[in-house]
Amino acid sequence: MKRLGEILLDRGAIAIAELHTGLEACHYRGGRLGTQLLRFGFVDEHALLEALSEQLGVPPVMTSVLRRAPDPLRRMIPLNVGLRLQAMVFDRKDGVLSVAMTAPRNPAAIEEVISYVGLDIKPHVATEVGIMTALREMKLEEQIEEAPIPKAGIESGGSADQ
Repeated sequence: MKRLGEILLDRGAIAIAELHTGLEACHYRGGRLGTQLLRFGFVDEHALLEALSEQLGVPPVMTSVLRRAPDPLRRMIPLNVGLRLQAMVFDRKDGVLSVAMTAPRNPAAIEEVISYVGLDIKPHVATEVGIMTALREMKLEEQIEEAPIPKAGIESGGSADQ
């Protein structure tokens, strides 16, 4: 399998100095090369996803698609599992679920996703930033749904001056 940095260099998406900076950031901070290159602004999401798709042999999916995924699909994988696996269901066609993953060729992650959704899946590659953004929005929505609704007016025994 060709390395991500090589693919991006071959496509002219990044310069060698940018690759070295990204690799150095991975060494000192940890994380994925693609995520570091995105954070530095050396590559855009589209170029990164095209390179990841070539490397991994699965179709790409953009963050904008993940953010628009219907709630019933997004909730098929429990939030804590989605965050841990960096995986999220975003589409369903003909009984097959499209699942965005940062590691779409990881057999253990695929099996775990299947165990939760109970259907065949078609893995897609997404950026770590894209999946985490969509999942954080889902988490925020859950927190808003669970938040108590404040009562209007003055509580009994209180005054407006408190």
